[in-house]
Formats: sequence, structure tokens, C-alpha cells
Amino acid sequence: MKKILLFSALIGAFLLASCEPEQIAVDNSTSNSSVVPSAVRLAVSNNFPQAEAAQVSYSTLSQSTTYGVDLKVNGKSIELTISANGTVLSSFNLSDDTTKVSLPASITAYLTANYAGYKLERVAAGKDKDGNTLYKVLIEWNDQKVTVVFDANGAFVAEFKEPKRTGQIKGKFRKFYTVTYDQLPATIQTQLTGYTFVRAAANADSTGNKFYFVLAKKDSVFYEFSYDNAGKLLTTKTYAPAARKIEDKNLKQSELPTTITAYLSANYASWKYVKGIEIIKNGAIDSYYVSLSNDKKLVFLTFDASGNLIKTINGDIKLPKFEDVKITADVLPAIITNYLNTTYSGWSLDKAIAFKIDGVIESYYLHIVVGTSKYHLYFDKDGKFLVAKIDK
Repeated sequence: MKKILLFSALIGAFLLASCEPEQIAVDNSTSNSSVVPSAVRLAVSNNFPQAEAAQVSYSTLSQSTTYGVDLKVNGKSIELTISANGTVLSSFNLSDDTTKVSLPASITAYLTANYAGYKLERVAAGKDKDGNTLYKVLIEWNDQKVTVVFDANGAFVAEFKEPKRTGQIKGKFRKFYTVTYDQLPATIQTQLTGYTFVRAAANADSTGNKFYFVLAKKDSVFYEFSYDNAGKLLTTKTYAPAARKIEDKNLKQSELPTTITAYLSANYASWKYVKGIEIIKNGAIDSYYVSLSNDKKLVFLTFDASGNLIKTINGDIKLPKFEDVKITADVLPAIITNYLNTTYSGWSLDKAIAFKIDGVIESYYLHIVVGTSKYHLYFDKDGKFLVAKIDK
């Protein structure tokens, strides 16, 4: 399944950082700890009294609100995110040795499915301010460095792609911090008109440029948007069940494209319009099917997305029937139930849907609850796990 893009409410609880101290933020003067709020410096000394001052590096993530700290304790690299009032928002142990952090199998499955051919470079395990476990991995994929974050169960939280730069050899973990809707640039707020804002995060890269990662919802579909500092839309991602990649929509004759209407008028003026269907693949119009009758004759016409005739067939043709069937936990395949029991101990089912084509199950979608967390999960027709997304 293609990556179907959602990041969690935990995003505000962590920031992604480099494995070595570096000033990647807006205010490079923070290398001098005198400009860092005393509450931030006090939080570092209280939590890591054994850290030597020479091995502590500060960076400003959001002026006067959020700071990043990189330090070494007993030879181990540690990353902190601290608010201006001294609250430790996250703490990560960073490692270049990918064998030292045991990643959940679901993370490996997600990376394999969504970043085919990726190279794993670095891993980190940490906690947010509430003590929840988080994982982040740095991969090289398509000649680009990508940081991907997951929760304790291996569900996707967020990603950040490092801007491509010639000569870049060693990848850097990214630093994020949460932002509210009001803190987004006006140019981004305008583009979110008609969407329900869920949450957002900002990132300052090693050149000092900010990027924004926004999660919004519209018509029960979640959207992940990324913007540059000027509010220019960089990427858009959505996620939906795999079986919905192909959909059909009935059309009235008046709803047909003008090119098809003109063709019918020129070639089938005396024929009666029976049915028209618009086929949608991956959210885009793929083709049209039109059936006409004249006396006892029936013709079936196929047009491409632009309304050009592709095929003419005499006689009726049955189109696939798409169904979304709600199911209960007791009818889930054992392979899915076993996966849930192993990966999401204590889970309860909120909703489950089997997607069918001509009565045959093609995939499953589940919405489950684990404690205070909610997850969207997708499985193929055989019950094989595909991907998980954490909900708000």
C-alpha cells in the first residue's frame, strides 16, 4: 500500500535533533548559554548533573518559547527539548549503531512498504513529557535523508525530509516543535479554509529555514500538508483504505463531459441514454462508461478521462460492485486478532470495515482504542498488516 499519510497529538511533545551538537535553529547566538533562559539551563543541570558544560549545546527552535539541547553524558549522545519555563518536553538517546535500539516489527514493515529500498542510518528511542515512548529513525531514501517518527506501538507519527544538498554525507535528525493554528503564518491559515485544523508542528533546518507540518481533516479524510516559511505548499498526503483506490459514480446524462455529450449527439442521436458511470482511481477521474439502447439493441461505450472514445461493445457488461461492510470483532480473521493482541495489548474495537469487490473481501480497515490512544489500521485481504496511523 502506498503511504497514506497521519501524525499524532504527541508531535508537540518531541523535537527531532542531530546526533552531534549543532546550531540548526533561527538564533545561532544560543551557542552562548547566557542568552538561553535560566529555566532551560536549570532543567539541564537538574536532570543531568553529571553533564559537563563543555559538552552541552543549545539551539533556539522557536524564539522565546522552545529550545533544543544536545549533550553527552558518559560518552552517550542525548537530545532534549525544553520549553522556556523549563519543562522537559522530550528526551532521546541517540545512536549511530542501529542494532542497539530494538524497533517494533511494525516500524520495519512500515518503512519497507513506504520507502522501498531505504537505508537505515540512525535510530533513537525516547520519551515525551508524559513518559510515552517514541522512536525515530533516520533513513536514506531516493538520495534524500528522511526522519520518520513512530509511537510505542510502531504507528506512524510524522516525517521530515531533509532538503537535498550536494555534498551532504552524514544525515541529521530533524527538530520539531508544536505550533497552534494562531501561530501559523497567515498564508497557511488561508489555505486551510474549509478544513478542520487538528494540529501542526514547525521545523528549523540547518540553514535556518522554517518548515511547517499540518494535519487537517475534511469530509472524514485526513490531510498532511507541508509548507515552507513563506507558506508555499510543498507536499500533500492523504490516507484512505486501499480498496477505495477504484470507485464508481453514477452520472446523469446532463453530468457527462461536453466532449462525450457531443459524441453521443453526433453518433447516437436516436438512442436512449441508459446509464453513465465515472470511474475514479486514486482520487482522479480515469474513464467513463456509457450504455445506450435503441429498440432492443444495447451499446456500451468506453471513454478516457478526456472524453475520447476508447471502445465500443454491443451488449451489456457488468461493472464491479464496491461495498463497505461493517463487521464486528468476532468475525475478524484470526491473523488480525492475533496481531492486535500482540501489538496493541488491551485494545478495543471502535469500528471495523471489510472492503469488498463483487462480494469478495479485498482489505480491512479498523479503528481501535488502546487506553487513551486511538489508531487507524489497515490489513490486506489475507489479514496481513499493512500500516497504522495514530489518531488524535
